[in-house]
Amino acid sequence: MPTHSIPLHTNAALRAKVSALQRAILNAPIRGLDPSIVIPPIRLHLTLGVMSLQPDAVPAALALLHALQPRLSANLHIALDALDILRPRRTAPDTWADVLYLAPRDSPALRHISTLVHTEFTRAGYITETRPLKLHCTVLNTSKRRPRRPFCYSDILSAPALDLLAPTRPLSPRAPVPIALGPDAVVPVHTVELWLMGSRAPDGAYVSCGAVHF
Repeated sequence: MPTHSIPLHTNAALRAKVSALQRAILNAPIRGLDPSIVIPPIRLHLTLGVMSLQPDAVPAALALLHALQPRLSANLHIALDALDILRPRRTAPDTWADVLYLAPRDSPALRHISTLVHTEFTRAGYITETRPLKLHCTVLNTSKRRPRRPFCYSDILSAPALDLLAPTRPLSPRAPVPIALGPDAVVPVHTVELWLMGSRAPDGAYVSCGAVHF
């Protein structure tokens, strides 16, 4: 099952800072957290759409991706500047979740590329998901843990691990938390890639079926 992805793992400073955040969180007393739900930084990305394709349909999907090249922006830089969750579950006084992610700062170039790719592949019938696209870079995900159970987001927000990234407290679980990773963690992006979901290359990254460069 391929996905369209904007790779973010190419920035070594971003990988190092995400890894440091993950280690600090793992060392804190956070309920529901264990190493099995940590996403390796070598797999950091933004998903633009998930497709269910048979292997013989991949070349046509790649051809469509390449056809979009003249319409892709050549000046895309992505900064991750907020912390948030998916699938929140609020059990007073705590908030629990299945996914912790870093959100990208909005920009005209990112908005243009993500909307273009998602719209054109939906129009072609490759993407059938009807929910609005939500760009996010996952750092914790309980989907591989069995039985699946959430982690306590309230514990993460109160952990000292966030002091360097989010110095303004108190932090609310009901809104994205602004964070500062620094200018060296901004990722210059020159490709959109077609990755195989669940795949693992020798270095731990996703396996790429192909890419368009811009």
